[in-house]
Amino acid sequence: MEARTVREALLQQALVDIDRLLERLEVIDVGLADKIEHALKGAAGKSLLDIELRIENVVHEQSSKLRQAGQEVSQQIDHACHNQNAKAISEALTGRVRTLLFLFASIGVASGATGGVIAYALLHFF
Repeated sequence: MEARTVREALLQQALVDIDRLLERLEVIDVGLADKIEHALKGAAGKSLLDIELRIENVVHEQSSKLRQAGQEVSQQIDHACHNQNAKAISEALTGRVRTLLFLFASIGVASGATGGVIAYALLHFF
């Protein structure tokens, strides 16, 4: 298409320039899209790694807290069991001590009575 006037020639030249600019933008756009995609993948990878590290830190902190709570509960249970065992042993020993005291008192009274009878017999018969 041949230009008939200067105005048409300028318009035709402007259209050609615009066409070239659009081709360059398309080339730049493809390169830019690749760069953006690469940057997004890199940022997503870094974010994922950061999230994983944070999750690991939270898990580590929570496991430490759980371990400490478990130890405290274990100590409380041990203390309670020790107190119950001590109380049961004390009650059992108290019962046995009472029995032994009664037995020793009975033996003492019986021995005293026997000794008294023997002393009386010795004093009156000899």
